[in-house]
Amino acid sequence: MIPIISLIGRTNVGKSTLFNILTGTKSAIVNKLDNFTRDCKYGYIKRFDKNFIIIDTPAIRSILDKNDYCILEQSISAINKSNIIFFILNAIDGVMSDDYLISNILRTKNKFVILIINKVNDKNSVFQFYSLGFKNIYFIDCFSKKDILSLFCKEIYPIIFDYIGNNFYSEKILFDKLIINSNYFFCSNKFSNKMQNNIKLACIGQPNVGKSTLINNILGEKRLTVNSLPGTTRDSIYVYIKRGLYNYILIDTAGLKKNKIGNKYNNLDEYSIYQSIKSIDYADIILLIIDVNLGFLDQDLYLLNLIISKGKSFIIIVNKCENISLSLKKNIKLNILNRISFINNFEIHFISALYGYGINNIFNSTEFIFSLFKNKFSSKYLTNILLEAINKHCLPVVNGRSTKLKYAHFGGYSPFMIIIHGKVIKNLSRSYKRYLINYFSKSLKLVGISLIIKFKEANNPYIN
Repeated sequence: MIPIISLIGRTNVGKSTLFNILTGTKSAIVNKLDNFTRDCKYGYIKRFDKNFIIIDTPAIRSILDKNDYCILEQSISAINKSNIIFFILNAIDGVMSDDYLISNILRTKNKFVILIINKVNDKNSVFQFYSLGFKNIYFIDCFSKKDILSLFCKEIYPIIFDYIGNNFYSEKILFDKLIINSNYFFCSNKFSNKMQNNIKLACIGQPNVGKSTLINNILGEKRLTVNSLPGTTRDSIYVYIKRGLYNYILIDTAGLKKNKIGNKYNNLDEYSIYQSIKSIDYADIILLIIDVNLGFLDQDLYLLNLIISKGKSFIIIVNKCENISLSLKKNIKLNILNRISFINNFEIHFISALYGYGINNIFNSTEFIFSLFKNKFSSKYLTNILLEAINKHCLPVVNGRSTKLKYAHFGGYSPFMIIIHGKVIKNLSRSYKRYLINYFSKSLKLVGISLIIKFKEANNPYIN
């Protein structure tokens, strides 16, 4: 069993900053806005050959709006599943009413608590924190990363090892096996990339289409904050789950709108957009989720073009279909097909993320697409397809000069790429290039895969 540490505290005390320092990543967004973090973010620490799971949590506060209770649930859930609590406070503000509230919560949970006082400039002003009644108190300044790591290695980790003893490390288990045996788990990219046979699956869409609800249903618990207010998810949240023969990294992202991307936006929008686009780049397969009640809008088309431009495989998910008739589903599917008639061979699934309807179909399609990534296409096979395409549709002749396409070879899986070599390639029209993409996609049976074809001009060996 691996110990779990939760970073608990009120808003703006430095939980996310400390999370990034201890995990050696930048995965937790740091922002001066109050109550910025809304979902738990999981990370991994390895010190002295010991492994830890660490959780960055939303701030706990006493005054809550009606929409904030679901966020509080995330922090309480993290406390319940943790063995050790890092209770973070701010020396500049001193002990606040919310700190007393958190202290009372932690006492009722009977957890091993370490008080960490951040932003300490004058240690003479920190005696008030002893009034909270916790034995283990340490002082840090998150602007001094080197000093923090030194303090943790010399003082904090040793008392953690004394507390947990050997109970958590009675068996020597590889970290990869450990997380496979756990229900779900987010690990930083440098560790998740080590896992074999893993599928990185990102949920992309406009605000309030049901991305977080879908992942919660897959996990079987309220792991992600769900709210009817748009913009609830601000950061990209990575969650690990093993399903059948595959290891999945599910990625929940902030809702994206066309009018925000590429235009003026505030710092909060900037962070969210950056993280969502970064998740698209990282993922193997994208689930483009739309709301059946809104239909396929211009914003959805914009997001689909963004996904295709990055060469990502995708599945279109129509959510909130629990009360939708079969005839309406057919009309919606026809509307989607008409709007993206320039794309061939892709899957559309109608689901209810709230009730779990149709979710198995998503995984069936995902695993089929992932299996295509393992196919090895020889240059001979791809060149034969190229010649077939040319025989059926002759190459264009411009100003008496004809384009000649000689051979094709495979260029990679992410994005899925074929490279074609030839002469006078500059004369190829966009329509002919699109024809070749469609022909190869159909011949290779690339369902839901955005194929990219790169054309390379063959070098003339007689030119110095």
